[in-house]
Amino acid sequence: MLSVESQAQVLKSIADGICRELGTLCFSDLSGGEELEKMLMFAFTWIETFYYTDPVECAKDYDCSSKALEIHGAAAPLALRNQYTVYINEKLIRKTVEELLKIEELHQDSSAP
Repeated sequence: MLSVESQAQVLKSIADGICRELGTLCFSDLSGGEELEKMLMFAFTWIETFYYTDPVECAKDYDCSSKALEIHGAAAPLALRNQYTVYINEKLIRKTVEELLKIEELHQDSSAP
């Protein structure tokens, strides 16, 4: 099990790569330290919520969306208190982020005239 600091370093490294490639998870404006660690844990617990669920399909389904919020609502506070460890699998994280970005496309499609 990684220490909080080690986990944050690994997550920051993954976030930096995703930021360069996909333009999201960019945390360069944060000062670092505890502020950055908390933002990383909040973001990655959200991503982790969708490791095995299609976020686009989930966004279309009220029950699924509610469950995702419930799961994140349970995991994020624990992570922010250093009582939760994100499952770090870089390939799965990247795939999930790519899928989460498709939700924006769904919104754009539904708001087109």
